[in-house]
Amino acid sequence: MQLSLVNFAKKGRTLLVMVKSTASNHTMLMLRDKAVEKYEFIRFDPLIERHVIYKETKKLRTIDKSSGGDE
Repeated sequence: MQLSLVNFAKKGRTLLVMVKSTASNHTMLMLRDKAVEKYEFIRFDPLIERHVIYKETKKLRTIDKSSGGDE
């Protein structure tokens, strides 16, 4: 049985997620820890110029933040 190095690679603990305004179609990207539940927060929506609730809609990818630069 051969072991692959891919099996031993560290998995990132940070997720890149898309959050969407509940009042309009405004979306933005946020980073969150994998251990945290889905995001839901109040933030200013520039399309309707009010504070509204944003909810996480999609997980885009896992990010490894430990590799700190251009290598």
